[in-house]
Amino acid sequence: MEGSRLLSVDSDKETAKKARGRPDISLWKIKGGEREGLLVIECKFSDSPPYLTAGRFKAMAYLYEYGAQLGALVFPELNSERRPYDDEDEGTRGLWRSLTKEGGLLCMSLRDGAGQALYLIRVDPAEGNDAEEAWEEAKRRVRKVLEEFLGPESKPCRSQTAFERALGLTG
Repeated sequence: MEGSRLLSVDSDKETAKKARGRPDISLWKIKGGEREGLLVIECKFSDSPPYLTAGRFKAMAYLYEYGAQLGALVFPELNSERRPYDDEDEGTRGLWRSLTKEGGLLCMSLRDGAGQALYLIRVDPAEGNDAEEAWEEAKRRVRKVLEEFLGPESKPCRSQTAFERALGLTG
């Protein structure tokens, strides 16, 4: 993928190309024939806290590496019965609790002032009463993120989440 900030590894550009992150999905926002914004998405079909924690950090790394405006981690659920491996897994568990309170979509604003944000999106084929309900709910969540990304002002995390309120953070 074009646009990586990783230029070389010990002056070797070929090694750098192999070491670059590879988001599962990347979408460019084009305006007037020019690339205006980038959305990078990491998908995990897992409920493992350590695996989802790694996915969360991967998505954040893609935000930085590619200078993306928005990132997302898409996953079905988190197995809260499994013992966390470390504090980061416990953090992911807390984010899962907030995600479920927020209807399966959670937006984390990054502090750098560039307007970057990371969404956690629940897409679970087993959610709800049947497959059709799960599909409609998944589409609603993904559509909301795409509308935020493609909108004219592109201001993610417009409303403060329960997680941010609990921590006393302001948007």
